[in-house]
Amino acid sequence: MKPPAIVLAGVVGYVAGFLVAMIAWHLVDAERSAAEMQRMGDALAKDMAHLAVDPLMRQDRVGLGLLARRMAERGQVQRIAVYTVDGQPFIVVGDSATRDSRPYVQPVALADTVVGDVRVTLNSAAFGLPVPTLLARTWWYWLAGLVLLSAGAFAGAAILARRRSAQPVEQERDAYLLVANLFRRAPVSDDERRAAIQRSLAIAQRIATRFQGEVAELPNTGIVMIFGDIDKPDRAFEAVCAALLLRRLASIVTPFETRSKDETAFVALPFRYALDLARHLPPSIEDPALASVAPVRGVTLLSALAPDGGVLVGEAGRAGVERAERLLLEPFDNPAAKLLSAEAAKPGGIVRGVAPSEQRWLDEEEQALADDLHAAHGDEGGLH
Repeated sequence: MKPPAIVLAGVVGYVAGFLVAMIAWHLVDAERSAAEMQRMGDALAKDMAHLAVDPLMRQDRVGLGLLARRMAERGQVQRIAVYTVDGQPFIVVGDSATRDSRPYVQPVALADTVVGDVRVTLNSAAFGLPVPTLLARTWWYWLAGLVLLSAGAFAGAAILARRRSAQPVEQERDAYLLVANLFRRAPVSDDERRAAIQRSLAIAQRIATRFQGEVAELPNTGIVMIFGDIDKPDRAFEAVCAALLLRRLASIVTPFETRSKDETAFVALPFRYALDLARHLPPSIEDPALASVAPVRGVTLLSALAPDGGVLVGEAGRAGVERAERLLLEPFDNPAAKLLSAEAAKPGGIVRGVAPSEQRWLDEEEQALADDLHAAHGDEGGLH
């Protein structure tokens, strides 16, 4: 972004913030003014009603008029009127009430007998600080802030331009994306969930090293693995095998053991897995915005639909597998898949395993990874 564009963006943001502040001030001040008017109007009307009993009973217009004038000398009071019991004006002091004026009314009562009423109207302008008045008092603060913002934006733009010129430009990339989704399902506690994800991350790191991939934790979901070099021969098949290995080893090493009602059996709550070809991924798997990128959201959504114990592969990922007969692939039949948007990843089938011709190789890979984990963690690794 060029410096003028940054400055323009900053100025627009500043003006927007200024307008929001003025609107907020107007709303808050109006609410405060209304509450203050209510309190004062009720109090003045009660006082006047109490003092007007005797003059009104004696029909003393002069005395009651003097009393009303002294009370109306307050700047907040616009009008005070006292009416007889039949609704006729007895004395009226102050300016005429406008259409939007609101009188505060109190009955004038002697014992339990109402002999009239008092109506006090307040000047609303005396209770608030209008926006024009606020601007007239504070305009130079806003101008100084605008000048400082512009200067800071120019300086920040210059620093950013120097840093960008010194750094290589990283490009988006395409890769096979694997998401291992661990749902928050009772009775698994947060500590058990945290431990399971950490153990599975350790397994995924070993698999990523073996298959030249990358791995990271996907916030609030589970694990994400990226397998680049999509033009490499059989890369899609390698990514599927990595998913099968992670599914198998995670189910062995990270059981969710929670006692059932009979206190003897255990119930396993596994991850759900989805794999697809993802376009335009961030250059780094550590990018904080990775989870919000559209292709990652799409594969994450597929993982939510995946059945336990299987790897749901997307159409693009399945199409990339050469000699697809090497996979034990089942159709994916889930009514929820029909509700996916046109932009979302489309399910291509459930991978249950590999064909017998590939099983020996996959078993050897699994055993090598298991031995590696045993060597690294010993019995603490949790292999059962």
